[in-house]
Amino acid sequence: MFAAHLQMRETRLVWDEKSGPTVMDHPRFKIILRPESRKLTIFFAGTGTADYEYHFFGQSKLCGTNVILVNNGRNEWYQNGIPGLGNDLPETIQTIKRWAAAMDAPDIYCIGASMGGSGAALYGCLLGGSVLGLGFEALLGLPSSRSEKLGADGYRLPIRDLTPLIAESKKPFHAYIGIDDAEDLIASAHLRHLPNVNVRS
Repeated sequence: MFAAHLQMRETRLVWDEKSGPTVMDHPRFKIILRPESRKLTIFFAGTGTADYEYHFFGQSKLCGTNVILVNNGRNEWYQNGIPGLGNDLPETIQTIKRWAAAMDAPDIYCIGASMGGSGAALYGCLLGGSVLGLGFEALLGLPSSRSEKLGADGYRLPIRDLTPLIAESKKPFHAYIGIDDAEDLIASAHLRHLPNVNVRS
């Protein structure tokens, strides 16, 4: 039945649960297929998320698109890839692209809050997708910021400024920043000048 659903559209690549780009259920990600959709939404969990635990799970059931729910396990701000999807960032991006192609989903949307918002920004820009970031840091590692205080022990973020990636993006980028969170304002308010970015506080 799984493969039959994926044959609904002639242009769709066909696979089953054993021959897909990856498994569909993993401690760090869960894939939900909706063969009638040509969109893929990736929901990024925030800090301290346990295996098989995902944020935005309720929204993922309502959005009507193909979905990948991800969590980062160790708080590496998604910059070292997502276990099961890739051993590093480039491999993870390529695996997600393979899933998008297999889903026949050219339109990609990345959504997350806090660390997940920074992950959504990073992956959304690298995947050529639209982004919704909630209470996130575009400048990472600032004193007293969450990325500085909650980051994985001994891990140094290789990409500390997401601004150049966001500036190069051709897709809409929506940022919602809490006015009572000084670190978020400092780390993301500077995005207001970018033409593709809509910053709300």
